[in-house]
Amino acid sequence: MKLISSPLYFDYNSTSPLSPEVLKFLREGEVDFFNASSIHKEGRRAKKVLNDCRNFLFDCFQLPKDCYQCTFHSGATEGLNTIIKSHALDQSSPMLFVFSMADHPAGIENQKFLERLGHRVNVIKLPLNLKAQQSWEESLFESYNEPIKEYLGNDFTQNTKKVFLYWSWVLSESGVELPLTVLGRLKDLYGESLITCVDAVQTPFKIPHWNKLIPTLDYYVYSGHKFGALKGIGFTFERLSSNHKMFSMPLLHGGGQEAGNRSGTQNPLGVLSLRMALESQLPFWDFKENSQVRENFELALKQFFYSKNLTAKIIGEGVSHRASNTIFLFLKDVKVESLLAFLDAEGFSLSMGSACQSQTSKSNPTLLMLGENSKDAKSTIRISFSPWMSTSDSEIIIPQFVQALMKFFPQR
Repeated sequence: MKLISSPLYFDYNSTSPLSPEVLKFLREGEVDFFNASSIHKEGRRAKKVLNDCRNFLFDCFQLPKDCYQCTFHSGATEGLNTIIKSHALDQSSPMLFVFSMADHPAGIENQKFLERLGHRVNVIKLPLNLKAQQSWEESLFESYNEPIKEYLGNDFTQNTKKVFLYWSWVLSESGVELPLTVLGRLKDLYGESLITCVDAVQTPFKIPHWNKLIPTLDYYVYSGHKFGALKGIGFTFERLSSNHKMFSMPLLHGGGQEAGNRSGTQNPLGVLSLRMALESQLPFWDFKENSQVRENFELALKQFFYSKNLTAKIIGEGVSHRASNTIFLFLKDVKVESLLAFLDAEGFSLSMGSACQSQTSKSNPTLLMLGENSKDAKSTIRISFSPWMSTSDSEIIIPQFVQALMKFFPQR
């Protein structure tokens, strides 16, 4: 199953091509342009599209409708900022916000804003350099639990302190998964004292249980363009609780759409594309086969760089939970801008940095977190291929990629 005419597009974590079903609909279908707030029959039809798709998302992600609400918005950047800023502005007393150095800028770039409001911010280092005997889940639990426990204290049930925890379920750069079960343990431990926000943008079709959500966590945020839907559409699941109000102070005010949670003319066409992309692609998805493609790709890369005496490292390789389609390479002493430009000329589309900062040549925060200096931390490339690439496809594409690398490194 191909989502793009060129199989050499390796930037799926930045933007996935439109799914075939969405593309076909845009070419041949009856595109609804009506306003879902209108009372005429066309408006009611558009509203039905929204409601039907909302119900589909609850079923697809296996969340109870009586415990959550689903709000449509323009994408994860808006959704995440709305959640973070709503809690920051709505608290009567300062709280602790916990991020990791590897989080998406939509989360961690709020640090100065939060500190200006008097809140505390703790940015942790993820334990990506695991020893063979260490458990990824236990190391992750301890890394997050330490600042939370220190802030809340042992008698947290007797005070009103709150902690907001931003959880990147899959890191967009490295494809490393932070298992939800670890976050679930933290939520069970601290209860309503801990507000959990899951950045789930990179999960659909990339990890085994991406659509089996834990029904005790507070927020799950998604962007459609990461899995074959249109750009400019996303959604958030919010747990219904008197203690957590994402939209008590919404960023946008106006016509009161989305039950007053997010004003602005609704986007039935974008919402419909969410359902089409998820529903049509699920039967073709095979995590195990796609993971085998990644393993074959990584083996070929390691053999090539070893043969050329180049220092190359796959970030997160030792972690037990990883996305099936993502390889994050650290290439010491290589001008990666030149390499990416060369590969682009050869027909391969790759990127560097965060999925939404693919052109950035700043020092990579993940590499800085691992102890590299600011110069070397710029030497990264990310390969994120189609989650539907098969092993038979890869047997053709991987040798082509290695051949292109040989042209760039001819004398080494």
